[in-house]
Amino acid sequence: MNIGFEQIIQVFRMNGTSILVEYNKHSGRAEHAFLLNGTSILLKRSIYSGKNWRIFIMIAIASDHGGYNLKEHIKAYLVAKGISCQDFGTDSTASCDYPVFGKAAAEAVASGACEKGIVICTTGIGISITANKVKGIRCALCADPLSAELTRRHNNANMLAMGAGMIGPNLAV
Repeated sequence: MNIGFEQIIQVFRMNGTSILVEYNKHSGRAEHAFLLNGTSILLKRSIYSGKNWRIFIMIAIASDHGGYNLKEHIKAYLVAKGISCQDFGTDSTASCDYPVFGKAAAEAVASGACEKGIVICTTGIGISITANKVKGIRCALCADPLSAELTRRHNNANMLAMGAGMIGPNLAV
């Protein structure tokens, strides 16, 4: 459907949700999307190819040495689900300081380079404190799926912290 000279609107379904997308006809970039309930969201990464939209979600992910194995497990899970992630470290189980990696992931979310973030250390406490020091970040430490869902829904958390020593890989994903 053409709207004016510059914009085209298309309706499609993603994960069972109907989404109406408005995009610039000349650049091919999405500008806004509207869910069926009328909620407007700004699309940061999207491309139009042929007749289909592909919306790219980028998740920032980081850990210290204590969360490295769980981070790698979560990355593999996200990739298998078609969700892109940017890894802010660490890259091994060698001892390191979590604030360096937690801050980098939080800054990526705060700047808009990534939509959401996941940070992991042994308990999740220290790395969540580090993330929350970045302006615009609402990082919640969660150890179960219900608290993760509720903190996203009711507190608008944009980052999730997990303690690798507290939860296992099956609960994490």
